Amino acid sequence: MKHHGPMKHRESEIDLPRYPYVHVDVRSEQVELISLKLFESGALGVEERTDETMSKAEGGEVTLVASFSCFSDAERAIEALGAELAGSLQVVHGDAWRDAWRRFFQTTKIGSRLVVLPSWGAYVSTADEVVLTVDPGYAFGSGMHESTQLALAIIESRIQGGESVLDVGCGSGILTLATLLLGAKRAVGIDLDPVAIEVAKTNLTHSGFTDQVELSTCAITDIPGEYDLVVANIEADTLTHMATSLLAKIKPGGRLVLSGILAHQEDAMRPCFEGLADLEVHPQCDWIAMTARK
Repeated sequence: MKHHGPMKHRESEIDLPRYPYVHVDVRSEQVELISLKLFESGALGVEERTDETMSKAEGGEVTLVASFSCFSDAERAIEALGAELAGSLQVVHGDAWRDAWRRFFQTTKIGSRLVVLPSWGAYVSTADEVVLTVDPGYAFGSGMHESTQLALAIIESRIQGGESVLDVGCGSGILTLATLLLGAKRAVGIDLDPVAIEVAKTNLTHSGFTDQVELSTCAITDIPGEYDLVVANIEADTLTHMATSLLAKIKPGGRLVLSGILAHQEDAMRPCFEGLADLEVHPQCDWIAMTARK
């Protein structure tokens, strides 16, 4: 058994950003439908608050709290909800956002071996477990979202050792970290958000990976070479737009893993896999991941 303790942090010199959230009160039977509407409007994640969990607003059995990357998406989501639901826009500043996540980010077992551990937590692992110690900071990728869990479970089943990996939209670096811990030889992670790259560097450095990984804000078209495994956990519209670039980065015999796809978007995603073999769909709740081989 191995003990995993809290990660030591250094203060970031990056200015704390502001994050838009949409709060909407719904009846319990509306949760699934309204959550889907929020995701379709561009939500990065949706949290359910009840009296038994975190404090909720008055007027409904459940308060849904949807996070967005920009204020225009949040405002459009409120318009899409309509006057009957009356969603409200709220703003969270840097550390408050991170501290709110800490209240419900728990140690999570994924697949048969992977364990996602918050960097401020502690865990005693068994000999066969692979522990991913992460702090999502201001980036997506805590391991709590179904799309991330799907991608992690697939990675666990695909990595045999010695692979090269490209993680597109790496966020906190959680998927990159998983591949290296499972035995990948080298990994490249890219994200358009420089804050995400800093978060990923911290997480990967804490786990001892510096020489085997390259992280940057480069566009996928500027990344040289081909890879044994290309993984992207991004919302479906973005995946379809970059499909050609993703396919170009897969070695012959290599695999593509796409996550961040709502179940009803499967048919629209299938053209992204033209020319690939062994197409598989992996479901979890309202989400799917899709895999194929070049």
